[in-house]
Amino acid sequence: MSANALRSALVVCAAGMASLAVAVGAAQGVDSSEDRRLSESPAGQVMVIDANLLEVFQAADVADPRDMENFVSILLARLPYAPDALALQEVRRESAENVASFLSEQTGYRYGAVVADDQVFLGDGVKRETAIVLNLDTMRALDDGGFLRDEVRARDGDVKDYAHLLAKERRGGLSMPLVSVHLDTSNSEKERSTEQIAEFVDERYPSPSRRQVEVVAGDFNSRRCVAEEPTVGCEPRPFYDVITNQYDYEDAFLTGSPDEAGRTKYIDYIFARAGVIDADADLERKVRVGSDAEFQECKRLYNEGRSSEAEGGCRAGFYADHNFQWALLEMENGGARPETGAAPREAEVTR
Repeated sequence: MSANALRSALVVCAAGMASLAVAVGAAQGVDSSEDRRLSESPAGQVMVIDANLLEVFQAADVADPRDMENFVSILLARLPYAPDALALQEVRRESAENVASFLSEQTGYRYGAVVADDQVFLGDGVKRETAIVLNLDTMRALDDGGFLRDEVRARDGDVKDYAHLLAKERRGGLSMPLVSVHLDTSNSEKERSTEQIAEFVDERYPSPSRRQVEVVAGDFNSRRCVAEEPTVGCEPRPFYDVITNQYDYEDAFLTGSPDEAGRTKYIDYIFARAGVIDADADLERKVRVGSDAEFQECKRLYNEGRSSEAEGGCRAGFYADHNFQWALLEMENGGARPETGAAPREAEVTR
């Protein structure tokens, strides 16, 4: 059995045991709201999710969050541990809060949209549609977070803001600077945007102790390979070379699932200065719904807020037109990286 097949089998087994535990608890009169159906990630490790959720521009879509409920259900069925942090794109505060609410309901942990904005269009061509959701029982915010403005205009002329936050694991003490990005700059400019983001992390969140993992996750709107067909060792596009070679980030999907990633054309990434214990992506996103034509029709229904009309695979299997990724991360080489800068302020933010 392959590593991925074994992992899938273990996750299915764990999900089945969790469902059994829920049923037994209910039969014994246990308060199901206190039940946690996925274990907390081990101390010193963080479970990070990235997803572009297509849940921002159509008001009817945001008001009909069944696709967000589908997303959470499909995500949790794939994970060995409860999510600690989610980097989201194409969301506004309401849709990020819907994700947090469904996560809370389906896991028994408390989730919150810690960095998000009600406004998508801020004027002067500025667009803000990224967010960060935290598991408030396993993580705490160490700063107020905020939004990093990309100095490079997107291809449509807009200026993008990217959500960022410094979070810390409650049990193991591991810190995690996290940036959720949605690059839509031209390929010739994407290298400059990526360098700006990596420099921001180094300047805003230095740590002499190296008791942290830095994460830049999101939709980069570009494949990693110059060649049309991907391979593990392909010539990388400039933006990918910048973040992986110049700034020493791991492509978590490629590191954790090289067989799958090596033959997959993906544009969403979890880049991390971390040890990647495991990682994967939802490559069955379209298959669950049906043919390409059925998928596009399903997407149209959800975009128009008409999920009640969805049937079959569309009803339970659709959440967005991007694959989510997940990665289980720990400190790289025990944290033995060169010291840089000063320690960040560790003032917990109450929300």
